[in-house]
Amino acid sequence: MIDFGSETQNLESYPPIRPIIVSALINGVCIQGPADTGASANFIKDVVVAENNFQTRKSAVPSYVHQPLSDTLVKLSDGLFANVSIPAEDFTTPSPTLFKSHRFSLIKRFSGCYSCRRTTSSLMQPHIE
Repeated sequence: MIDFGSETQNLESYPPIRPIIVSALINGVCIQGPADTGASANFIKDVVVAENNFQTRKSAVPSYVHQPLSDTLVKLSDGLFANVSIPAEDFTTPSPTLFKSHRFSLIKRFSGCYSCRRTTSSLMQPHIE
């Protein structure tokens, strides 16, 4: 067993590890969300899908994922095929990307998304969580 000694007693003094946030245009809407290079799928919050009238479709075979910090399985049956670009990197996916729609995302849409705002002015919308 490893003894971490006094390090574990002062955990409050360590700053939290912040995720890397990526700005992207998804079907022309500025989206910011955490980058997860090891993810097995792409996810988008169901509220973002609804507020932007993105059209989803039911998957023939649903996916199941574990909710963060839980052993509960979550069924994901809605999928969104979307055009994605990352303006800051001058990158656009060559074909539509599949996103799984769900309720437990950290993904947000921001009006203050600098890299997207300089690309299009139609994104000046209030912050939505």
